[in-house]
Amino acid sequence: MGQSAHHRRLDDPATAGSDEPVIDVRHLSRQCQADADLQRDLLRLFRIQCERLLERLALRSFSHREAPEVAHTLRGSALTIGAHRLAAAAAGLEAAVPLAPRRFDAALANLRAALIEAISETGRLLSRP
Repeated sequence: MGQSAHHRRLDDPATAGSDEPVIDVRHLSRQCQADADLQRDLLRLFRIQCERLLERLALRSFSHREAPEVAHTLRGSALTIGAHRLAAAAAGLEAAVPLAPRRFDAALANLRAALIEAISETGRLLSRP
């Protein structure tokens, strides 16, 4: 029997499965008590956070020492809006920091891909009427 998405470990590769939505809109709706304006506000703020972090990744403007804090903050934000795949990627980076540089670089690449996916999906959701 498979685990529910709610009970999976965040760094579990199964969490990043393609059958899971990029952003779980039902989760977001529950978090916002079905307030559509609040949902849109949270999505806008989340998108800005993701864009800024993606920019920092491109510029390599945060240090290896900062990575756990950055990843932890992003993971919390992602979980709040239901971006479970991004949360898993952030948890992966958080876990990879004390490991070999190759694992850290792979975790960064995974996070970058998840950020791009989340930015795209928030844009799609925000463009809906």
